[in-house]
Amino acid sequence: MISAWWLLVVVLLFLLVMEYRYYQWQKERADLYSRIMAGSLTEYRNDIAEKPPPKGGNMFTAGMKRVAKQQMEFLQKAGDG
Repeated sequence: MISAWWLLVVVLLFLLVMEYRYYQWQKERADLYSRIMAGSLTEYRNDIAEKPPPKGGNMFTAGMKRVAKQQMEFLQKAGDG
């Protein structure tokens, strides 16, 4: 039988993920409103150019790059010694 603590952890994790998704949707919605309210594409691009683009993240590719870098460093150390 599942302990009540594990159920609480699962529920809290679910709520955390939902809040993160809601935050991302709010940012996307604000950008969409900016696009709609801009008079033209150049006006929108000029407005966006003032702000830095959001940092994208892909945990899978970032992890793969980190592991590949660690493996290359290991192989270089092994080749030196």
